[in-house]
Amino acid sequence: MNWKIIYNNFSNVEKRAVEFINKEVGRFLIRDEGVYSLYTLSIVKDTTVNTVDGNAFIIGVYDKSALIQRFVAPNELENKGSLLKVIDNPDDENASLVIITARDDKDLFYCAASFVDRYMVKNAVNVGGLMFAKRIFTQKLVPDTIKLVPHARTRGIFAWGHPINDYRRFFYDIARIGLNQLILWNDFKPLNADEIVECAHSYGIELLWGFAWGWINGCEKIETIDDAYLKKLKGNVIRAFEENYLGCGDGIYFQSFTERLDDNINGRSIADTVTDFVNDTAGELLKRYPDLKIQFGLHATSVKNRLEPISRVDKRVEIVWENGGVFPFDFGPVRIENKELFEKQFEETLEFTDKILALRGADAPTAIIFKGFMKLDWTRFVNQSGPHILGENHKDISLHDSKLRNDAWRCFAGDWIKNGHYAKRFTEHILEKTGYNINLCMAGLFDNSIYFPEAVCAELFYDPTEDYDDIMKRAIDKPCVTIE
Repeated sequence: MNWKIIYNNFSNVEKRAVEFINKEVGRFLIRDEGVYSLYTLSIVKDTTVNTVDGNAFIIGVYDKSALIQRFVAPNELENKGSLLKVIDNPDDENASLVIITARDDKDLFYCAASFVDRYMVKNAVNVGGLMFAKRIFTQKLVPDTIKLVPHARTRGIFAWGHPINDYRRFFYDIARIGLNQLILWNDFKPLNADEIVECAHSYGIELLWGFAWGWINGCEKIETIDDAYLKKLKGNVIRAFEENYLGCGDGIYFQSFTERLDDNINGRSIADTVTDFVNDTAGELLKRYPDLKIQFGLHATSVKNRLEPISRVDKRVEIVWENGGVFPFDFGPVRIENKELFEKQFEETLEFTDKILALRGADAPTAIIFKGFMKLDWTRFVNQSGPHILGENHKDISLHDSKLRNDAWRCFAGDWIKNGHYAKRFTEHILEKTGYNINLCMAGLFDNSIYFPEAVCAELFYDPTEDYDDIMKRAIDKPCVTIE
């Protein structure tokens, strides 16, 4: 079918973008239907090309590709995000060009994915009520320009490590929906940690290792946070970091002893104590490793009535807030039995969110966790017993897990269809209050597919400005997304 891929640099995220087009678009191009004709897509470096004959995908960072600059004016591209541009080929009147470009290569994979997930869906040929994406390649492509400009600075996901069955698929799915950070929680460092970090970086994803700074399953069971306990804990934390995570990944995330409903432990204020402990421990780590990125996972439930001490948390530490109110800032279903009561609680959640966003000033990094996407059976959850190989399970394990979770995902999808407009309001509110300088993160997992609520949430992180119905439509249109 006379299509080729022209690239600038076959490495890092651009390599992943080229691979994506070769695989996901190539499946429509390299076989004639019902015929075993052994085609491949030619892949050509742009420095060998003066004029483009035939149809081509041209992929590369804008400032590094003279060929792309020929077809895209500088003012067409924003300073962040990416540009997908489909045009008639000026060198061949019977052909089309698909240009996938960005200022930063970290944005190229999502742009490449958007050709399949947006452009091909939009232009699929409708025959008798059925949609045939492949048929768009039987003629010149319809010209179009899609600018992809992210609203939230950081768009992340928090996940337990050992329930991940296929880490390569996991990163592929994260990048496909436009997320760019993963917090990966483990009781023990995976044996294949270096390979995991390398894979994350190849998709432009920042990876932070999560481990406990005093957090245990059920923090209600913690009976003391006295000075002797904290001194020992500090030593354990520093030793765990230096032995396991130093030089591996992009930083660390921790939770401490805040996942409780009460505000004290044995008469000692959680807010005051955790602030002093975090400042002491993080301060020592930053003294030794000044460039270390540290995130503090903070459950609002135990400090919501004593926020003033939290304002003293070292501004070099990013606070990742969770459990700060009702949906989407809390774990659990989105069943709204009493709408009037929920509206009141939702407004209170917005007010509380305003307080924590302003707590340490605009120069202190802050993240907000959207919850409910984990879909694990916590009554049968088993922690790691020791180091393990992460995300290399047989595909049958992934199929087993996804079948068990499908009903939960279907119900959760219904919740998001009916009530997800509250998440849109929440997202827009946060972005407005912070001037888009915010880390928005969901706590969740994937199995075999990207689930509809996760896709919608990712769309909100990327651009919540459209009507919620349109955002849902854009999410469910993606071939990679399932409703259950």
